[in-house]
Amino acid sequence: MNSNARTAILLVLLFLQSCQLGAQAAAAASWMAGVNDESSLAEILIPGSHDSGARHNPALLPGTTACQTLSIREQLQIGVRFLDIRLKERGGELLVYHGAFFQNLSFDSVLLDCRGFLTDHPSECIIMSVQGCGRRFEEVFQGCLQADSNLWDLGESIPKLGAVRGKMTLLRRFPAANFRVGIDATAWPDNRVFCLNMPTASLGVQDVYIVWSNHRKWQRIEKLFIDSTAPSSPPLFLNFTSGYNPFLLFWPRIRHCTDAIHPRLERYLSQIPAAPGPPPRGIVIMDFVTAALCQDVVHANSKPAVVRR
Repeated sequence: MNSNARTAILLVLLFLQSCQLGAQAAAAASWMAGVNDESSLAEILIPGSHDSGARHNPALLPGTTACQTLSIREQLQIGVRFLDIRLKERGGELLVYHGAFFQNLSFDSVLLDCRGFLTDHPSECIIMSVQGCGRRFEEVFQGCLQADSNLWDLGESIPKLGAVRGKMTLLRRFPAANFRVGIDATAWPDNRVFCLNMPTASLGVQDVYIVWSNHRKWQRIEKLFIDSTAPSSPPLFLNFTSGYNPFLLFWPRIRHCTDAIHPRLERYLSQIPAAPGPPPRGIVIMDFVTAALCQDVVHANSKPAVVRR
């Protein structure tokens, strides 16, 4: 075989690989299109990101605040459908923070990415958890909701997917004195495994983020997965695989926890399609979310317990 023939074959193989990658990316961006309209969001296994807008560390405190490497738009493209947004009101503007540290991102930019994504992918929905503070936070946030009223689902119960395609469902983690909208999660205890039972919605949450033992953290993650397979009508499970290992003076080592948990999570998720019994349900919330992890979460929905179109 001469060099021209080898070059031609190589180009064809590269082209086919590119087509395959393009098809995988398109499938990830529209994976909810294959889920039945009648499926409650609580009945689906959904990829999520923890502190979704936190991509930057303080210059003198490496590894302490960044929880993601991908932008909001990139997370949505790989399959993330739950965003964890932490806001502070500063001078009438809502800005994304992780703790005390500004993340060089405004809420307007987050909404722009979400709006653009849902316009391009109307089969999808986004669940957005919002925490916020600041003297005028409630007023400014309410203005954002009113300006984009067609974009939001502000119901207090867990919706069916068909009712919220092309929309963002609000999970409200801040008290609202003047307007009570969204799924109410204001009674969220700190660093706990807990249930919230409201008249209109129930949540089952594992959010132990101070991780003294990576093994114990994984046991908590796995237990909530198992609990979510119970045949009774499920609450919305939120399983935070995120956390940090405290070091000297409680210096948070985020990557140290992630590097221990992600391999276990990958193995667990990859075994779900072939495992006996129903698949787990709810939202899998991750630090440093990747396309491979999202794909494993989404693939678990191929089991018969999730009704397809």
